[in-house]
Amino acid sequence: MTLEGRVAMVTGGGRGIGRAIALGLAEDGADVAVNYRRDAEAAAETVAAIEKLGRRAAAYAASVDDLDALEAMVAACRRELGAIDLLVHNAGIASRGLPVAETDPAELERVMRVHALGPHALSQLVIPEMRKAPRGDIVMISSVATTWRRRPWRRSPSRWPPRSAPTAST
Repeated sequence: MTLEGRVAMVTGGGRGIGRAIALGLAEDGADVAVNYRRDAEAAAETVAAIEKLGRRAAAYAASVDDLDALEAMVAACRRELGAIDLLVHNAGIASRGLPVAETDPAELERVMRVHALGPHALSQLVIPEMRKAPRGDIVMISSVATTWRRRPWRRSPSRWPPRSAPTAST
């Protein structure tokens, strides 16, 4: 399969699983927008590795829970790389892992914004152009910790509902 001519955006794409995804997409021919929140050096290294593969790449600093930053990131990507027609929601955060009685509602809101609301808003920003393209794909990365069988609510009730939101919404 070739991704030649496509523009991919990978949230949390500067390191870890996101970096591996970004490099894999570039190896298959996509130009890649690498989103990161705070590790600019890792994002720059990922961009350099993608460029060594002969693909175009750019790094964009934006927290996925900041809707204004997402709008600015998508606009910058459109100007620099073109319309996004492949979006990988990979960014995630860990919760504090406290029992329900000890979890601050602000913690649950923080995790929900990163794992559910941010991906929803970012998808809304790119879907109109995807509908005009020959193909548009959105990939939601979730966690095995969200499976019913593993009973994650026993460990971290503030983590499992928001991290499972991508799985539930597809």
